Amino acid sequence: DSDDLPFDSVKLRTNFNETAFFCPSIKTNDKGEAHLEFKLPESITSWDFHAIAHTKELDYATIDTTIIVEKPFSLHANMPRFLRNTDKSSLSVTITNNSAKTQSGKARLTLINAQTGAKIIQLTKSFNVNPNQSTVVDFQLAIPDEVSLLICHTAAISQEFTDAEQQFIPVLPNMCQRLTTVPFALTDSTTYTISLKNLDYNGSN
Repeated sequence: DSDDLPFDSVKLRTNFNETAFFCPSIKTNDKGEAHLEFKLPESITSWDFHAIAHTKELDYATIDTTIIVEKPFSLHANMPRFLRNTDKSSLSVTITNNSAKTQSGKARLTLINAQTGAKIIQLTKSFNVNPNQSTVVDFQLAIPDEVSLLICHTAAISQEFTDAEQQFIPVLPNMCQRLTTVPFALTDSTTYTISLKNLDYNGSN
């Protein structure tokens, strides 16, 4: 039963910054060594690392390398840029298994109203993913009215591993103001009657 699984205790990955580390001035020690230590964001991705070192005489060297971040089991939600009130949509979650054993379990999606903290949607689906492969779990969403920002929790629990993400989805109104104009010209010596009935757009006020 998915209600018995400890979804709420799975640590959420929440830091998805686009830049991991930047320091424009690093000095070496007496041996010419520079020690760098920094914390990466929590995205499961690869990072490009570029550096240039130079002496007072302007002799220089460059470093270009890649840092790969991975877990034996991870998920990634394909988040929309935004949704609209009353939208019916689908959110896809990719579950990746880098371990040597097939992983099966449950994935859960929870949408929370960021303003009130109220839980709006909670859906659970089963998954099965072979070693060194990925699978996609789709969740169907119905966005309520009068919500402007959603907190999206996605979590997956297999027999050995867990992973979870927290991201935000802006929700835009499904109605926008429409402005319609009628051009006309008047001279000092002329009177015009201007019809505005074309501005009546489906009875809108």
